[in-house]
Amino acid sequence: MSFKLVLNTCPDLASAHSLAEGLLESNLAACVNLIPNVVSLYKWQGQMEQSAEVQLFIKTSERNWPEIQSYISQNHPYDVPEVIALDVSDGLPAYLSWLNDNLKKENL
Repeated sequence: MSFKLVLNTCPDLASAHSLAEGLLESNLAACVNLIPNVVSLYKWQGQMEQSAEVQLFIKTSERNWPEIQSYISQNHPYDVPEVIALDVSDGLPAYLSWLNDNLKKENL
């Protein structure tokens, strides 16, 4: 099985928590880390912006990637949310096995 680490930011802890819970309840993610107080600098509509955000690290599988994109797009408060996926090329076998077990659709 192939795994991904998906990066996403939310404007506040409440929206990040809601998004994480939805991903976990639907078995699209096995684990989501919420890291508050991230400062993001970016350009939006031609202007330099700075925001305090919550960074999400979403652990999922390759097969769930399309559904993750769709879920975040539909449930995120931003018009254009950050949704970036990194391939997981290696990891502790026991942890990857745990990820796989917790991403199975029959666990719903």
